[in-house]
Amino acid sequence: MFTGYIIYLVVGVVGVAVTAIFYFYLEGVQGKVYHGLSNYIAWGHYVLMNVGVASSMILMIYGGYLAGWSGAAVSSGGLGYTNYQIHVTYLSHFEDPIGGLALVASIGILLGGMGYILRSRTK
Repeated sequence: MFTGYIIYLVVGVVGVAVTAIFYFYLEGVQGKVYHGLSNYIAWGHYVLMNVGVASSMILMIYGGYLAGWSGAAVSSGGLGYTNYQIHVTYLSHFEDPIGGLALVASIGILLGGMGYILRSRTK
């Protein structure tokens, strides 16, 4: 749960802020406005990166919550599961969706890099 939240803060919030600085530099400082193909690439960057990062981190947070609850002692309201039981029962179902959403975020990041290179190379 903690890991998902921290990664969301680092990648989701700080990462988007840093890429906004790149967009400001190209459009505001250099005057190279995004249009045409590079505009679609920039939109793909923001949409895919935000959807991928936010969704995968929400799944990580929820998986961590379920793991913590099921690993807590029965006297505390938990299930008292072992680490193996927690992984088989809960966490194994989150691996593929989190990986797929991380791939979506990676594609968005690559689109952002391609758009930056494409726009910075033009006159």
